[in-house]
Formats: sequence, structure tokens, C-alpha cells
Amino acid sequence: MDLLLEICTPSLRSAFAAEHGGADRIELCSGLEMGGLTPGPATLQMALEHLRLNVAVLIRPRGGDFIYNTIEKQLILKEIEYCRNAGADGVVVGALMANGLLDESFAREMKDAAGPLEICFHRAFDQATEPLTLLEQLIELNYDRILTSGQQPTAWEGRALLRDLVHQARGRIVLMAGSGIHPELVAPLIHDTGIRQVHYSAKNTILPPAPHHAKLSFSAPGLPPDGYWETDEVLVKKARRALELVKRPLP
Repeated sequence: MDLLLEICTPSLRSAFAAEHGGADRIELCSGLEMGGLTPGPATLQMALEHLRLNVAVLIRPRGGDFIYNTIEKQLILKEIEYCRNAGADGVVVGALMANGLLDESFAREMKDAAGPLEICFHRAFDQATEPLTLLEQLIELNYDRILTSGQQPTAWEGRALLRDLVHQARGRIVLMAGSGIHPELVAPLIHDTGIRQVHYSAKNTILPPAPHHAKLSFSAPGLPPDGYWETDEVLVKKARRALELVKRPLP
């Protein structure tokens, strides 16, 4: 399997920056300050019309946990169906039960709704109580990919579990490392864990032009007043270059 760079893009503007920077695939979302939410339908349509790279769509109706009630599950299935009909390349989903185990019946429903689309289980995996068991369940359900930081705040901190997951998977499912990625870590992480795909936000904080007279701030905690995140094309290019420089024989 070739090395692959996926960029998490919270807007259409970011999606274009990712493509220009050399990404292989984007995860299209919104609300990155909340960990990522489902993008709007017009954003998806324009991305599919104007981008040449693969578009995977994050399906997450709200922030917080990944334990969904009946109406939220219905919404998720409708969003997946919309993405399939719109021509997306894949969807990114995840759902757990209150005990931290896979919501298996709903995971199967999501897979069925996705049909021929690639389906990735997102970082709900990092909140699971039995990750090695969950790995086997997702393989059994024919999921294509898992995005994980190895159940640690960053993928580098979680590299021991990432290594174990790659070893246990034995090529039956793709493991993609995400969280805390930056270009200098790409090569060490690949060499240490054996992962072949990297998920990177490549984000930069955009500040409003001065002078700024707004009386209210709408920023997320940790962002400057009215600042927001967008994908930085320069950072994407650096990650692309780091990936190209990795010399690792196929396992």
C-alpha cells in the first residue's frame, strides 16, 4: 500500500488549500473547533464539482460523545445516503454504547447505508474500552479504515497501540494515524508503527483584520477573539514532502 496523506478540511476554502498542497484525500467537515461536524450539503456539492482529489465526508451531527439516540441515528443514516447520492468517495462515521463498546447494530446499518462508498471509523475508536476487540468487529463488518491516535491525545503518544493495531490487522483493514501530527513527525511515526496513512489538519489560526470593532466573540476556547482555523497550504506541502522522503519497504 502506498503512503497516503489525508487532510482534515473545515471549509471549502480549506479543501482547495489541501488540494493545492498535495493531499491525496480530504476529510470534509465543519466545526473543527468542536472536533469536526457534518459539512453542509452545498459545501459538499461544490467540493465534488471542483476538486480532483478523493472526498471523504465526516458524518457527525453534534459535538460531545458518540452515543446516539434514535433520532440522531436516523439523521446520520440520511446524511450517509445523501453523501452516497451526491457522489462522495467515502464517509467517516463512528458510534459507541454507553459502556464504551461498539454500537454494533448501528455500525452495520451505517455500513449498509454507505453501500459502495469507502467507510472509515473515526476517533470514536479512541474512546472505546476494548480497542483490539473493536478492530476485529470493524474488520468483520467490512469497514475500510480506522482513524485513531492510539487512544492517546496524540498519535505519537499512542504509537505503541498503533503498532499493535497494525500488527493485529495484518492488512485486513487500514489504520490511519491522526491527532498531533506535524511534518517532522510523519517519518518517525511511519517507521515506528508501520502505518501507511496519515491524517493531518494542517490548520492555521486566521485572525480578523485590524481595526476590529466587534463587541462579541464567537471563538472556541483557546482561539483568539473571532479567530478561526483554516488549512494552511504551506503546511500541507511540508507534510507531502515529508511523506515523499519516507523510505520504507512494504511490510
